[in-house]
Amino acid sequence: QTLLDEQSSLAVAMQAVAERFCDLVLLVHADLLVCVEGVAAGSVFGRPALGQRFMDLVVDADRGRLEEALGRATSSRIPTCLQVTLVGQKAREANLLITDTGANRPKFIVGVSLEQEAHALETDGCLRTEVRAGLAQQIAEFNEGASESNFTGEIFEACGLDTVARLGKAEGWWINPREIRITSPALVLGRGAFAVVSAAI
Repeated sequence: QTLLDEQSSLAVAMQAVAERFCDLVLLVHADLLVCVEGVAAGSVFGRPALGQRFMDLVVDADRGRLEEALGRATSSRIPTCLQVTLVGQKAREANLLITDTGANRPKFIVGVSLEQEAHALETDGCLRTEVRAGLAQQIAEFNEGASESNFTGEIFEACGLDTVARLGKAEGWWINPREIRITSPALVLGRGAFAVVSAAI
């Protein structure tokens, strides 16, 4: 019962995270049919996702990897990330955040974050100037005696996670999820209030 309660709490928390940080959230039953779709689903896929097979929403080449990711999320009970190409009016790169709910209906919560167009990131000079200015101010305050433990939090609060993430992609220090492989079986190095740290290669 304790394990079920923990899994339920994790699912609720991860759905809240996905709704806050992802462009779209899908709920998927154990039979892999989409049972709830976010309001943006029609514009992303070019048709309603409700009642569709989840596997049919990604390109053929990514379906095997998606099946493995769903299996990892279930066996490890740890949310799993995967980069895929979505099928729609035009193919779009996206990052999926997959959480097993511990139930069958729905079985998975899937957050979908759409990749920005590369040229938009490269030409977004105003964004980079704004973020750099914010970072410079935060660094100056840190050097004047701000608490080291609060430093990163202050930067993210000042600039916003989305802005920092976009800057990371534009500057080339954002790690592509395709370049990371979680060890199998998963080796958990640590746990915190909001995240799990696992070994990767």
